[in-house]
Amino acid sequence: MELLKDKYLFYDVDLRTPDLVKHLQFIIERVFDKGHWNDLKELVRFYSLDEIKYALQWARWFDVKTIYFVSAYFDIPLEKMRSYRQRQESPPLWI
Repeated sequence: MELLKDKYLFYDVDLRTPDLVKHLQFIIERVFDKGHWNDLKELVRFYSLDEIKYALQWARWFDVKTIYFVSAYFDIPLEKMRSYRQRQESPPLWI
């Protein structure tokens, strides 16, 4: 996967021997969090749609824009997304 050679996405990871199955959740989360449109397209070509949707539903943290994009693009109800539920349970503190 050419995507793993991009240093801007995986700057903090040793990618000499990546396990694309074992680290599926991490790879998908990182690409949706920090990737560009071309990175997303490559991800969809490599992993199945079901694998991507499952990983996105169980992602721990996304920013608000990413949550709404994922929900709309992949037709995932907001309430089924872990990152959305966590944001609802612990709103940001306003000082």
